[in-house]
Amino acid sequence: NCPKVDGGRMIDLGAGTGILTEEISKALNPDKLIALDFSHDMLKNLQSKFHHIPPICGDISEIPFREGQFDFVLSSTALQWI
Repeated sequence: NCPKVDGGRMIDLGAGTGILTEEISKALNPDKLIALDFSHDMLKNLQSKFHHIPPICGDISEIPFREGQFDFVLSSTALQWI
């Protein structure tokens, strides 16, 4: 069991199909959650299942957001590939 984060902004780096992103969303209940992945196909899959999670296509090594925009960063299966 994860504690609620009581809001906040979260990004999932390497979200893939969004299965873990959705579980984290349910468990932590952030105010804002964004899924970032390099693969358009993965993000299409994510969006077809989880309409409430905005997908962003991008590279983890060049995250298209300013520093400090997120309170929490999740990356469960992507960091080993960079």
